[in-house]
Amino acid sequence: MLQSLDYKYDTAKNGEEAIALYKRYLNIGRPYDAVIMDINVTGGMGAEETFDALKKLDPDVRAIISSGYDNEDMVRKFLDAGFCGHLTK
Repeated sequence: MLQSLDYKYDTAKNGEEAIALYKRYLNIGRPYDAVIMDINVTGGMGAEETFDALKKLDPDVRAIISSGYDNEDMVRKFLDAGFCGHLTK
């Protein structure tokens, strides 16, 4: 979908990789416009921990949570934590 809309993007397997990518672009003065992350990541940092680390690097980070779960309480929890949106898979 992002490619069809002509967005440029990177993909990361886990939170650690996402943080490294974000840090690299932040260091050259070109932070990402937004970060879309899955709640659960097998074998790596999930969305909450990754978002906390990204906020320490860039308090203005804009993150969107993605989940296969469509639960209003869960979505509210992430929005209250500072995520700017939610995508249901």
